[in-house]
Amino acid sequence: MQNLVHYEGISTKKTLILGNRYKNLILTSTMIAFAFIQSASGGDSMSTFKKTFDLKLQYQENQKKVFPKKNVIGSRYLGSGAGSISGSPLSGKVQWDLYEVQGESHCQSDFFGVITTDKNQKVIFHARGAFTTDKSSGLWNNISAVRFEPQDEKLSSLEETNFTMKGTFDMKTGSHVYEIFQ
Repeated sequence: MQNLVHYEGISTKKTLILGNRYKNLILTSTMIAFAFIQSASGGDSMSTFKKTFDLKLQYQENQKKVFPKKNVIGSRYLGSGAGSISGSPLSGKVQWDLYEVQGESHCQSDFFGVITTDKNQKVIFHARGAFTTDKSSGLWNNISAVRFEPQDEKLSSLEETNFTMKGTFDMKTGSHVYEIFQ
C-alpha cells in the first residue's frame, strides 16, 4: 500500500509495511530525510521543530545489555550505557544499548533503551538514524527518528508524537549529547 506524505510543502511516497505501531517512526524518518536535505543546502534543519528533551548518555564498558535477547538484523552490538533525560513530561534515568552498521565516515544506528522517570514510570525507546563523522572536530554527528513506548497510560501521548534526535558522540570520552525535537 502506498501513501503520499506531505510535510512542510514537500511530498514523498512511503510504503506502510510495519503497520500502525511504527507509523510515527516511518513519518519521522521521512522528516529526518528532509532535515538532511535542508541541512546539506545550508538551511537550519531543525528550525521547524520544537525542542522537547535533552538526552545525555555515557558508554559504560562493563554494563550488561538492557535487552539481552535483542538482535538487530545486519547490525552489530557496540555497547551499553547509562544517562539522563530532562524535559516535560520525561525526566529521569536512561539505560541503553547501541547497534550499528559501521562505515568509515558514516554509520546506521539503532539505540534501544529504557527510561525510568522521576515518578518511576517506564518508557521504552528506539532511536533509528545515522552517524556521520566531522573530521575537523573528531565528533560523530547523529540524527535519528525516535519512538517512545510508555508503559504508563499517563504518558500515552508520547506514542502518538513524532520525535527527532540530533546531537553528537565523542569517541574519546564515550559521551553522547542530544536534543530531542517534536
